[in-house]
Amino acid sequence: MAPGEADALVKAMIFMKRRKDLTREQFKEYWLTQHVKLEKENAEKNWVRKIVANIAIDDPEMPEPPWDGMVELYFDSIEDMQRDVQGAQREVMLADEENFCDHSEEQVVVLTEEYLMAVKTPWKTNA
Repeated sequence: MAPGEADALVKAMIFMKRRKDLTREQFKEYWLTQHVKLEKENAEKNWVRKIVANIAIDDPEMPEPPWDGMVELYFDSIEDMQRDVQGAQREVMLADEENFCDHSEEQVVVLTEEYLMAVKTPWKTNA
């Protein structure tokens, strides 16, 4: 077993584009106020351990990002991820994504093993 292997989580990273008729702010608003309800339900009922939404931010000194967001889905194993993807909740999630995501192009999905390498300790105050 490789160092840290016992602590590895399987993570699926899915890059998402917003619907063309939505601003990035509207995309973010829908995802974080409406779609999040389904994300929480999925985490409570199924095999996903953690779900993290990442929303692209505009920086005038950087090129326009190719995606508007990325979701990270954490699982204990590849088998748990496969069970989650094959479950009925996945169809519900995909149907709701039509409200804010553009699925006209194939989504980019990257599967990884995540290893926590370091965590910065919280800032100390002199209070």
